[in-house]
Amino acid sequence: MKITPGNKSTSIILFMIIILVFFISCSSIILENNQEELELIKNVFYEAGYYYYNTETDIYTIYDINKKQIGYVFLVEGMSYSGTGLFSKLPAPMTILIGLADKNTIKNIYVVDHDEDIIFWNILIEKDYFEQFVNLKIKDAALRSEGGQIDSVTGATLSAMSVVDIVREAALEKAKKIK
Repeated sequence: MKITPGNKSTSIILFMIIILVFFISCSSIILENNQEELELIKNVFYEAGYYYYNTETDIYTIYDINKKQIGYVFLVEGMSYSGTGLFSKLPAPMTILIGLADKNTIKNIYVVDHDEDIIFWNILIEKDYFEQFVNLKIKDAALRSEGGQIDSVTGATLSAMSVVDIVREAALEKAKKIK
């Protein structure tokens, strides 16, 4: 049998190939569970089992072990203050992992890296400063003195301001990219 464009067998084969290509391109998202990345993600979503990383938005969509979507995570770097005395107010990078339960709510945050003075940083930890971000509406992620719901910490004011400013700006920006 000769295969020609008008041949019924050729048409069926071409149709099957088109359908196969369509289903492959529209297949469900391939979920990842790289253990190193997953361990970092679990600092804000302890129930995370899988994730999908969107390279266009730099946002991880997080799924539980049953592959149910539970939120979003992204890593941001902002400038903070480091040092004391002569070196105070020198800009230094701070990297924060931010988890969003949805487009409006911060699930949790985790500071991955910072160059803050350890004395000031320990004050934030001792005063449970970071706990204030848990399940906080993004619109409320500001110091109380600026109309938000975050209490500053006496003795570590600049460090507290750095964290809240980085989190608020990044969460507002990334929330716009979540569909």
